[in-house]
Amino acid sequence: MRHKLTALSCTDLQQMWGKRKKVLSEENIEMVRNFCHSKKLKTSISLNEDLLAAGFVELINGNPHSAAALHLQQRRQHPCLFSTRETKLENNTSIKNTIIQALDNFQTFEHIQIPSLTENKQKYFQTKVAISAEDAILLAEITMGQNSDLWQEARRCRITASRCYELYTYCNNKSPDWKMKIKQIVYNSFKGNAATEYGKLHEEAAKGGYEQQFGKLESIGIVVNPKLPWLGCSLDGLRLHGNKPYKLVEFKCPVLGADNDLNTVINKLPYIKYNSNLPFPYCLNTKHIYYGQLQLSMWILGIDLSDFVVYSSFNNDILVIQVEKDFNFIKDLVHKLHYVYFNHYLNYLVE
Repeated sequence: MRHKLTALSCTDLQQMWGKRKKVLSEENIEMVRNFCHSKKLKTSISLNEDLLAAGFVELINGNPHSAAALHLQQRRQHPCLFSTRETKLENNTSIKNTIIQALDNFQTFEHIQIPSLTENKQKYFQTKVAISAEDAILLAEITMGQNSDLWQEARRCRITASRCYELYTYCNNKSPDWKMKIKQIVYNSFKGNAATEYGKLHEEAAKGGYEQQFGKLESIGIVVNPKLPWLGCSLDGLRLHGNKPYKLVEFKCPVLGADNDLNTVINKLPYIKYNSNLPFPYCLNTKHIYYGQLQLSMWILGIDLSDFVVYSSFNNDILVIQVEKDFNFIKDLVHKLHYVYFNHYLNYLVE
């Protein structure tokens, strides 16, 4: 009988089905599963959706180059294309509260509404930039590592806090080349150097020293306020009060700290100023990119306070400078950024 059941191609099988049907019926054919020694067990264990979702997020964050992570990134070239209803990811409470608080505490200014846009710009803005509160929560959680392709893409289509001061001061340029300036930001080729590697290497130690004094910090990825989706900020940490964020934290680990104690380091840093008239004599330089970074981040999040932390690995010590929201500075900053984004930045992205 074996010679009657020779291997057939897909086409042959369709052509020979009627002719071989009788032959098949004569065979004593058994399903493969019938040869299994044990039956498939039905488990009584069930996991709630929150636990499953949390496990899935941990899996994605811990394996950014896995097939699942890459699939998620490919599914949405921009955050707002990622449907939270499809993924059913549930996020931790602190991240949800951060976005909700940003919406509730948002203080707007005159003349920063989204202007009338051309058809191409409108299409780009709606598909790449605009974001719902639901997706903003998801984005803040998935980009927690701050080094994924999704994090880079979410930053590229927005003015971020780390680059805002650079654009703010460029507005004073009497002969600006906006196209070149924005190209340098959007396609920044800087991959880091010895100073940045040192900073990354010691950030956990700085964070540990801070947490010993002030308590645990919450991690978060890029934060986009749905009411001003063309801006974004990434944070080193959040301090909570009553499960709600009330202070953002930024760490700096200058390479000077490798061979110098903290007092020597802070007296050599251009972004730290000494003022003997203040109760606490050290303050952040108001004419530095870090000041702009903190101010825009506080405005996006609806937070009034931030801690700027400088770390020296030489004596494993930190300096904590509290920075308050500077509403007048933010107002001027945001108006200029609004002009830059809708007159130059968005033009470059669409082109």
